[in-house]
Amino acid sequence: KDRGIDIKGYTWCDDPLEMVALDVDGVVELIGGSDGVALALARKTLTAGKDFITANKALLAVHGAELAELAQANKAGLVYEAAVAGAVPIIKVMQQSLAGNRVQKLGGILNGTCNYILSAMESTGAAYADVLKEAQDLGYAEADPTTDVGGFDAAHKLTLLAALAFGTRPDYSALEVSGIDGISDRALTYAGKLGYRIRLIGLAQPGLPPRVEPMAVPTHSQLGQTIGSHNAVLVMADQAQSIFLKGPGAGRAETASAVAGDIIDLARRLAASPFWASSSHVVAAAEEQEARLCLLTVKDEPGVMAHLTQTLASNGVSVDQLLQPGGRDGQSDLVFTTHPMVRSTLHMTLERLAKDPAILGAIESYRLERFGA
Repeated sequence: KDRGIDIKGYTWCDDPLEMVALDVDGVVELIGGSDGVALALARKTLTAGKDFITANKALLAVHGAELAELAQANKAGLVYEAAVAGAVPIIKVMQQSLAGNRVQKLGGILNGTCNYILSAMESTGAAYADVLKEAQDLGYAEADPTTDVGGFDAAHKLTLLAALAFGTRPDYSALEVSGIDGISDRALTYAGKLGYRIRLIGLAQPGLPPRVEPMAVPTHSQLGQTIGSHNAVLVMADQAQSIFLKGPGAGRAETASAVAGDIIDLARRLAASPFWASSSHVVAAAEEQEARLCLLTVKDEPGVMAHLTQTLASNGVSVDQLLQPGGRDGQSDLVFTTHPMVRSTLHMTLERLAKDPAILGAIESYRLERFGA
């Protein structure tokens, strides 16, 4: 492809694996994908004791532990700043600046496509399908957007951040992942009335499975103020307190900026070890506490509100905020937030409510995450 750059003075290889045998110090891989030629190139480069620079989050999320061991065994560099959040330098911050901290919580908006779609739905009131098509027309979303809107791209990135934060092996299979395709324009509107914005958030905490899912965050919070296609990461640590980084999460120049920074670090031999440890992620036995924002459509008839309130109370669910916008055609929307309670009990209560004949259609429910706000 003609990119307006003269490459006549450079050696060309039809097979990327041939590059490893050339007189080079390292190889930059921007191919993508967790397997295939990208994985073969990584293995061959590191086995040869040469540095490997990559922007491939899927490769590292699935094979990161193996590649880190190869790098260490052969005294080669493995660096990947461009794999997470584009030009936002979160990897180096985790590896170097926060090395003297215990991370207590890490959360972020790790996919610009999803953030663009949700921001546009909020500002225009348009439905998900219409905004997705607009994002595809503008080039923000792929023709097949599943990797982005399904939460998988963000999950690859969170896998790497969680490994750095808690000293564990990257383990993509441990993540709980859900996407944004089930979010209604009504949910975004009602969340705004209660002081929240719904965003696709990657969340990691010590001893708990990392998760990527739509969450409600306070509108005035740092993540709530991240709109458009930007990425943002918030790290809460014992010594550094709260660190927030925000910027372009994708793009040619932005990715090139991160890759160039990695190359310069290797040239100066400043690159840190790829991951902290080789232990497996251990899930704590303690029950997690959670609050949620819920949207229900109920029958608009006498006694329904009292019945639902009693159902919530009998299951130990305490309501914090309540919004009932009004009835239409024999039905009414009901929006409420809960106080924090045991996660499994809260989810079981919502499952019971979903079977209640007073509830019409599916319940929309979003983890409420304040991030210290």
